Amino acid sequence: MSGLIPQTFIDDLLARTDIVDVIGSRVQLKKTGKNLAACCPFHQEKTPSFTVSPDKQFYYCFGCGAAGNALRFIIEFDQLDFPQAVEQLAQSLGLDVPREAQQYQRQAHRFEVLFEITKQSATFFQQQLFKPSGQSAQHYIQQRGLSATILKQYAIGYAPAGWQNLLEHIGQSPENTQHLLTTGLVIENPEKQSIYDRFRHRLIFPIRDIRGRFIGFGGRVLSPNDKPKYLNSPETPIFQKRQELYGLFEARQQRRQLDFLLVVEGYMDVVALAQNGIPNAVATLGTSVSQEHVTRLFKTVKEVIYCFDGDEAGRKAAWRALETTLPFMQDGYQAKFLFLPEGEDPDSLVRKEGQQAFLTRLKRSSQSIADYFFQTLCEQVDIQHMDGKARLAALAKPFIEQLPQGVFYQLMLGHLAELTGLSEQALSELSQVPSQLTTKTSTESVPKQSTQYLEKKITRHSAKNFVSASKLSVSLTPAQVAVYLLSKYPEFAEQVEHSDRLANDQSEHTRLLAVMLKLLKDNPQASVGHLIGELYNTPLGNIYAAVLNRPPPQTGQASKEVFLEALTRLQQQLNLEDTYQELSQFKNLKSMDDSKKEAFMRAFEQLRQSKR
Repeated sequence: MSGLIPQTFIDDLLARTDIVDVIGSRVQLKKTGKNLAACCPFHQEKTPSFTVSPDKQFYYCFGCGAAGNALRFIIEFDQLDFPQAVEQLAQSLGLDVPREAQQYQRQAHRFEVLFEITKQSATFFQQQLFKPSGQSAQHYIQQRGLSATILKQYAIGYAPAGWQNLLEHIGQSPENTQHLLTTGLVIENPEKQSIYDRFRHRLIFPIRDIRGRFIGFGGRVLSPNDKPKYLNSPETPIFQKRQELYGLFEARQQRRQLDFLLVVEGYMDVVALAQNGIPNAVATLGTSVSQEHVTRLFKTVKEVIYCFDGDEAGRKAAWRALETTLPFMQDGYQAKFLFLPEGEDPDSLVRKEGQQAFLTRLKRSSQSIADYFFQTLCEQVDIQHMDGKARLAALAKPFIEQLPQGVFYQLMLGHLAELTGLSEQALSELSQVPSQLTTKTSTESVPKQSTQYLEKKITRHSAKNFVSASKLSVSLTPAQVAVYLLSKYPEFAEQVEHSDRLANDQSEHTRLLAVMLKLLKDNPQASVGHLIGELYNTPLGNIYAAVLNRPPPQTGQASKEVFLEALTRLQQQLNLEDTYQELSQFKNLKSMDDSKKEAFMRAFEQLRQSKR
């Protein structure tokens, strides 16, 4: 894209950015008074001299003199040029980079128009709540015991029955209609050439961003036969669900200094808790807890309590929240989990037992993230036996490795050592094995090689014969070697002509390699920073981060030779898998002729040997 980036956009970008988030995602920062400190990432030092000022949104190193704002840090740390750094920072905020001042001014004006439309819509819904047509909504809020104060605080309203009430109120000019379509408040039916209101005969919960602007809406049915129970605004230029938390603006308005935030699942949970004297609840908007959510939560408070139903769905949602939260657990932060009795949600429970009893439940029944983590994993294994301890270590270690280095990391590692009987040194050596360990909390078995390795370690430790075994020499798979070297030498992508087969493989690392090759071929100037930015917050991005954090391949050959050799080995393995799958289509060996039978057995044996 050609053209200069307007200075007004750059200023706005920096105003929306917290330099602590930018640097903290790349460097381990520690609080030192008003500022944060770390060992400088731009020169070697043992004593931290690198300082980040949240107030001034500026960093400075007293050792080497490195200094600047968030953009300068991205340029220097990720080794990007200025336009790439702006693109990356804008992408993290969900913004498009304009290339001329007029274009940016048009975009800014467009956003202001959309905010005005959502504001007018919120006012309309509030006005409809107490009109004769809103009797069913009035009856519902009376049943729920919602006060006028709470209704006003959360701007709760009512969307009347009918197809074009909001459309007629805003005005059906082409411009207004287009704005309503953009914000998702009306829906277009091309076949019938009609446009109608998205929300009809529903209680309306407006969603506000951290600045209090209306960005979206949630609607709850008032008739038990209507479906779905909750209907949400779609994602729009001003509303991204993974970045917003319902009730956060209201919570901060009530209490500027929040002790903790309680994360629940629904709008009514947030509102009912506020009605009963617990105003610091927030809800995700129909999505799992995201990294953006966790960043915003910990930016607001030091303690987060996740509140879920005690059923299987609630447990799964809680585990996903744990996985997302672990990498953010710096020393001083707390995350807890509260599971409610069967058939209860925060709304029903707080109305049944009241504020004090609910707060007591939060205090006494919430599990720390560490307790919930180990309890969940221990339920899947029998730690009374050697193979159970091995499996526990195999399950837990990859998660613990995601924690920031610090006291909490050491405590988690120490507790795992107590449960397994392994020394922390022995557990640390497992960081060389993660390519073969599962990190899923399911009934999948840990690969036999990994389990045998762990059992051997446990046996040696129990017999007190283990003193300091040499580090296990476990080679990376061909795909992992290729991924690692491609990160260091992006130009190697030019050596690969065809990568279509890689994208269809079941192995995550092979698919990751295929994605990297495509990204690098489409953008030959891309760096590691570009790859990380493209893969950020994706399943493959997590796999990529794990590979980058591993020890490098130990070889005595030139890097390009190792890369090409890895690709050759990988291609051979894929060919073997194709042959094996093709021959596996036969119902049994007896249905094969002798040549196919021999090829099948040879492919099976070679495939087994290649995966050792």
